[in-house]
This record gives sequence, C-alpha cells and structure tokens, in this order.
Amino acid sequence: MKKISGLIFLQIVCMNFGCNQIYYGARNTINEPIQLFNNLELTHQTKKYAKHAWKDFAKEHPEWASSQGFHDGFIDGYAGFLDRGGTGEPPAVPPPKYRRNRYLNPAGYEAIEQYFSGYTVGAQMGKASGIRETLVVPVLIPAKADNKGITNTGSKTENNVTESPEDIPNQSLPTPKKLDKNLTKESDKGNKGDKEP
Repeated sequence: MKKISGLIFLQIVCMNFGCNQIYYGARNTINEPIQLFNNLELTHQTKKYAKHAWKDFAKEHPEWASSQGFHDGFIDGYAGFLDRGGTGEPPAVPPPKYRRNRYLNPAGYEAIEQYFSGYTVGAQMGKASGIRETLVVPVLIPAKADNKGITNTGSKTENNVTESPEDIPNQSLPTPKKLDKNLTKESDKGNKGDKEP
C-alpha cells in the first residue's frame, strides 16, 4: 500500500510541476559540466595563443619584456579578446592581484598602469591575428521580409555601400491638415454619382 501511495504522490507531483522539470534537471546534470569543461578548454587554448604571441612580441620589444605588469596585461588582453571579443579596451579595474595592499604605492601604481597598457596592446595584437574568427561559431542571420513578403536585403547608396533598413533614418510624416467642410461635402456628392446602380 505504501508503494502505491508513493507512486500516486509522485504522479501528482509530476502533474503539478510538469514532467519537463525532470527532463531539464537531467539535461542540466549532463550539459552544464560539458559546457563548463568546453569553456575551460577554450580559455586554456586562448592563453596558449597569448603566451606564444607574447614570446614574439618580447623578442621585438625587449624594453617591455622585463615588466611583469605589461606581461600580465598583454596575456589577459590577447586571450580576453580571442575569448570574448569586444573593443579591446582594458577593464575598468585591474584584476584582484593588482588590488592588494602591496600595490597601494607608487611602484604598484606604475605596475597597474603597465598592466592597462599591456592589455590594450595584447587586445590589438589579438584582433590583428585573425584567430577570433576561427573561434566563433558562425550564425546564419536570415534576410528580413517586408510586409508584402518581399525579401529586403538593403539598398545601394550614393557611395555604393549597402544599407540595411535599420540604418535608414526614420522620416516623420507631416502633420495632417484639417479639411475644409465644403470640399468634403462636394467630394461626397461626386462619389455618390460615380457609383453604379
């Protein structure tokens, strides 16, 4: 009897919450660790690319090779651009390592400045490498159709540059004018005579 009442209780719970809870719970149990390891692998790969680029950069610019702050910023900027894209601007605050008490002095301030400089250079080098395009999944964006069912792929401008419909500025309509009552009555009379019997 306890087994039957337990099954009935389980069935009631599933009906109230929906069976999708079980499906999504199982999916998350499997998918989330896979996604986590996939992200960690990508981070490891981008750091490897960044370290290789640093070796080349340090050979060409030995004056920056001795700066630990510039090195850290270069690696983070290069790997960060490959992983996340963006503008290549350094973060608003340095990483936690550079926010500790030992960096709260003029030498620490200089190291943070070098970190930001290294980040910017690293991100620019990452952008110039062209590697990011191979790390991004291509996505097909379908052309938009207008309300008549015609595909709108954009229009050519004077400089032969294609503009999408979103790029064309909205033009406001003129304000409507009030109609003269006499004109309205005359047009109604004319319309009545045009009708066929």
